[in-house]
Amino acid sequence: MKIRLQNSEQDCLLACFSMMLSSLDIDRLPHELYEDEAMPPDGLKASYLRTLDQRLGTRTRAFRDPGDHSVRAVFRGFKGPAIAHWNGNHFVVVTAVSRRHVRLIDPAHGRIRLTTEDFRRHFAGTWILVAPATYATVDVSPPVRPQPAIRVFISKHLGLLILGLAIGQGASITIAAGVREVLDSTHVWAVTGGLILLLVCLYAASAIALTVAQRGLSDRFEHRYSNPLFTSFLHRPFLYFKSQTTGSLLEVLSLRGALRDTVLATAVPSAVSFLTVLVLVAYLAWISLPLTLTACAIALVFTTLAIFAIQRERDASQNYVQQQVAFSSAIQHDIFAIEEAKVTRTENAVADRWREENLRLTSTFKKTLSAQNLSMAIQRIYYGVSLVITAAAGIYLYQQSIIGMPDLVLFQAGVGMLATSTTELNNFFVAWAKALVFEQRQAPLRQPGRTTKPDVVDESTGSLIQGRDISFTYPGGDRVFEPMNLDIRPGEKIAIVGESGSGKSTLLHILLGLVNHDGDVIHGSPEVRRQLGIVLPGMSLHAGTLRDNIVGDSGADDARVWQVLDAVGLAQRIAALPLGLDSAVFENGKNFSSGQAQRLLIAKSLLRGSSAVFWDEALSGLDPFTRQSVYHDVLDADQYRGVAMVMVSHQLDMLTHVDRVVFLAGDGARPQVGDHVDLLSTSESYARYVEGAVGQTVD
Repeated sequence: MKIRLQNSEQDCLLACFSMMLSSLDIDRLPHELYEDEAMPPDGLKASYLRTLDQRLGTRTRAFRDPGDHSVRAVFRGFKGPAIAHWNGNHFVVVTAVSRRHVRLIDPAHGRIRLTTEDFRRHFAGTWILVAPATYATVDVSPPVRPQPAIRVFISKHLGLLILGLAIGQGASITIAAGVREVLDSTHVWAVTGGLILLLVCLYAASAIALTVAQRGLSDRFEHRYSNPLFTSFLHRPFLYFKSQTTGSLLEVLSLRGALRDTVLATAVPSAVSFLTVLVLVAYLAWISLPLTLTACAIALVFTTLAIFAIQRERDASQNYVQQQVAFSSAIQHDIFAIEEAKVTRTENAVADRWREENLRLTSTFKKTLSAQNLSMAIQRIYYGVSLVITAAAGIYLYQQSIIGMPDLVLFQAGVGMLATSTTELNNFFVAWAKALVFEQRQAPLRQPGRTTKPDVVDESTGSLIQGRDISFTYPGGDRVFEPMNLDIRPGEKIAIVGESGSGKSTLLHILLGLVNHDGDVIHGSPEVRRQLGIVLPGMSLHAGTLRDNIVGDSGADDARVWQVLDAVGLAQRIAALPLGLDSAVFENGKNFSSGQAQRLLIAKSLLRGSSAVFWDEALSGLDPFTRQSVYHDVLDADQYRGVAMVMVSHQLDMLTHVDRVVFLAGDGARPQVGDHVDLLSTSESYARYVEGAVGQTVD
């Protein structure tokens, strides 16, 4: 079974299903099993997997655990791996169950070995089985994928890297062989001097070759892997970014560096090191075959033991990582709700929860240390035993005049290198497996996503932006609203209002071309998109100066900046700062109040939006006085008479300052468009909505 790791909790079930498919010799990566722009916020259900059965030739079943049987007895009846519902909102693949332990693959962490008690504590009681279907065979060949990352490295620089590593390893072998020649020579100092000179030349040549090769391979990787990855990543649909956390996106992007380092710094050097040790073994066999066979037999025995120890260490490490995640999640949850703990004086109860989680974390850490110590002990025992046995056998052969003393010294040095070969071989396979996992996790970003509709330009319309029969359906949901038409004229002020969840933000996203919608959005000029200013939920200030945050790439001069700051009521506040526009802004604007930070974003949108600005609840955090000031100095101002403004808002006092209103009643109904006064008299639903806005002046 191939390990497939998830990118987020939303594709956890798909990662498990992908692993189950691999056990049936069906090669599908998780992202290849879902074609929409984004997954539902709460992830996929088992019922979705059944929709894939016909296409993949599989049969998926889900059922509740009987509860009155042991895990081992239930799992034995599956006759293969099974997906287990985990912690209420997660899934894992169980691969083996013994009387005391359960082996599973967690798509968030990898292979894990748990006690049956720990498994029961996390198990949510549902099993999912995937088996071949009995109907006709279907074509399950894998889809076309980007070039494997390893091929990016195949070049003359890779050959130079291997040569540099081989020269370095060859120098180490030369030391062992050279010492033998020194001991066997009548011109000790001459041979020693020549050996030192040769070693200096070899190590210098190795260093030069490695430097040139690594620089070339790094440049090649960035050019052929990282740069296309960045482009493909940024062209993912808007909903993809909206459905992911910043942390998860950064984690996946950062894997490119881990992939490069794993291949260049671990996998290739380990492979070359192991292969050069084979050359050493051949050389030792030429000197004394019995002694070489003895050393290799010892290495084989301890390699078997080392594999067992390494497996224990890996399982313990994965379990420790999982417990670290659980501990971090508990702390994050409580820190986010720290106000509640302070108000209710429940800090001690929170501390007790942390102590309990920390005890579990410490317990798994102790098991990790024990596994590491076992692995280290086996390595040390192997090295000591091999030295002793080789020395004893060598002395016996020396006494029998089969080998000389220089040969015995050479074997002692060679055994030390042979001892590292088993570690290097294990490092290679571990690094190679990691590289494959890293590449698979980045595979969705390397493949082109579902492309957003291209911009349509028709300068004959006379409109700035025109929507024709536009609507949208979220993945796994119903149509947000019936198709509608909307004509945005230059300089027009439009408010989009309605109940929460009625589709106001979705309509704004359609007009901005952020989602793949039904119908057409037509621009009246090819320059429209470059002349738009926006304020959307989630936008924030970044670390830098006020000038960096406000001006951006608009190219506005200081006079224009101060004019906009005055319009949003911040000119005096900024002027009072010692450095003015060059004053520092902390990450997320934390050195400004939320209202001030929001007005700075509004100012930025006004500087950039020479044709139009789109605001989604941009004024929601402002007090009534400041809001009225923005209405007067922006919406009603002559300076912005030629700038179209489309604003999603729950602040109905805006309605008397706009030319038209778009009202979304919800429940998939077609949005209503018109003048505020006209809609009050012609639409009962709009009148009820406005009447329900208690405390807001709209007359």
